[in-house]
Amino acid sequence: MNKTKYIVYDDSLCAQILIFGPTLQHGDVADQMGVRDRVISAGFLSIGIKDIDELEIGVSAYGRSISLDIDSNPETDTFLARYALGFE
Repeated sequence: MNKTKYIVYDDSLCAQILIFGPTLQHGDVADQMGVRDRVISAGFLSIGIKDIDELEIGVSAYGRSISLDIDSNPETDTFLARYALGFE
């Protein structure tokens, strides 16, 4: 499984997810995108092959962002990530 980071923010129409590499800080990405004050969750994504026979990709959101001092919302964030990556 590969580990990436993400933030979810409110763009006034719906929640949006930004997925980025593990070397970046959540707070820095939120600042660069101008969404720090609209972040509603943040954490990590584990992405990998869940079932090799079915070629099913597993995506799981977990953890929290220390730099933003905000928790993930695993169920909702996993759905948003799967949708953004084209798995839903």
